[in-house]
Amino acid sequence: ERFAVVRQHDEREEWRRCNSGAGDCERAMSACPWALANLVTRGYRQGGPVQNAAKRGIYCGREIGFGNKVSHSKRRTRRTWRPNAQWKHYWIDSIQENIRVKVTTHAMRNIKKYGGLEQLLLQNPRLVRDSEFALNLRQRIVDAR
Repeated sequence: ERFAVVRQHDEREEWRRCNSGAGDCERAMSACPWALANLVTRGYRQGGPVQNAAKRGIYCGREIGFGNKVSHSKRRTRRTWRPNAQWKHYWIDSIQENIRVKVTTHAMRNIKKYGGLEQLLLQNPRLVRDSEFALNLRQRIVDAR
């Protein structure tokens, strides 16, 4: 047990040296797992379980939220906040097809911002990386171009 604590301390110290920016990391940046993990995940949601509905539709990172319902007497009971998902039809020019997809209102705003579903999928695939449906649709659009 004492060895595990010492090892954990050494790993933390090595992580500090690699991420200090001073350039005194003993190993190359590509070989340092902590620095590589920082580069890959910086600014992105950490990979975790994604609800099945988000895989089949376009949810743009929206998930089920959890919390408490608080009554007047301050009694707390657990509750959930589900994403506001709607069925919508979108026309995709490159494949000449009308797509019916379940999208959240947040995704609708992003689609409008990018000028259409096709542009959202091509210009910012990070927003739809959790959706298997969106990734397959993006691949179909890329193949058609």
